[in-house]
Amino acid sequence: MNPASDAKRIISLLPGATEWVCQLGLADRLVGISHECDFPDLVTGLPRVTRSKVDASLSSREIDDLVTSFSDTRTPLYELNETLLRSLKPDLILTQNLCNVCAVNERDVLRCTENLEQKCLILDLPARSMEDVMTDAREIWKATGTTRVGASAIETLDQRVARVHDTVTRRLSCDRVNRPSVTLLEWLDPLYCSGHWTPQLIEWAGGIDPIGQTGKPSRVLTWEELTKANPNILLVACCGMDEERTRSEMDAVLAASPKLDDVWHGLQAVRGQHVHFFDGSAFFNRPGPRLIDTLEKVAELVAAWDESQA
Repeated sequence: MNPASDAKRIISLLPGATEWVCQLGLADRLVGISHECDFPDLVTGLPRVTRSKVDASLSSREIDDLVTSFSDTRTPLYELNETLLRSLKPDLILTQNLCNVCAVNERDVLRCTENLEQKCLILDLPARSMEDVMTDAREIWKATGTTRVGASAIETLDQRVARVHDTVTRRLSCDRVNRPSVTLLEWLDPLYCSGHWTPQLIEWAGGIDPIGQTGKPSRVLTWEELTKANPNILLVACCGMDEERTRSEMDAVLAASPKLDDVWHGLQAVRGQHVHFFDGSAFFNRPGPRLIDTLEKVAELVAAWDESQA
């Protein structure tokens, strides 16, 4: 068997990749997942081959400080259960080397698989843009035998993207319509803007991100920068947090500083009630099929903003 063309036993170390496997109709081939994989529900009972060293219940500031300390000392954020991984006998492992904060380091995966009895393809999924996200889906599809179900799933997603594109193009053809500025905050203490695929997703949805850059990592953002950019629409989706937790983190940050509270309420997006909170994992943080849901939702928000300006 060529493992690059007909993989049957898949371990996914990325939540977005796990979602792609299921979207492509290959859930029955998954034999192991990461500690973060939680969607769809049918995967949650699978063996988990990774563990995080960071307590997710800590505050945003505490988590950031801990991650920084691990980075400064070159200490891995995650542990890989090599014994369990080997026992699952994978012939395909889905991983990435784009961000050590997002998943197990690829070097650890390579070391773990050096002496496997069976052939095993390690597929790196380094999405930095929306095009890359769709390419990742096709790479998984190729590595698993290019099934008809997978082809149909990819075609459906392509059609949904095309519909958003057509709708946005028609809307922007009107003389009175301008692209609103739209910024995603993906961490609140310290403040982070988005990067990688999100600024492009915003562009495809009819907006323009005045801060984040497609293909570039997210970065620390000062409140002065945010005030200067003063976006028309603000999206808030903390990495790895649901909507309720994100709202509570924002409340805590503003409550801790009356000065920041004044800055926040001075932003035009806040004054105009164009601030939208999201579950980060479900909508923005993972390069998987649900990004198409996000694209459609952001396009709706942009269109609603435009109507409010009429």
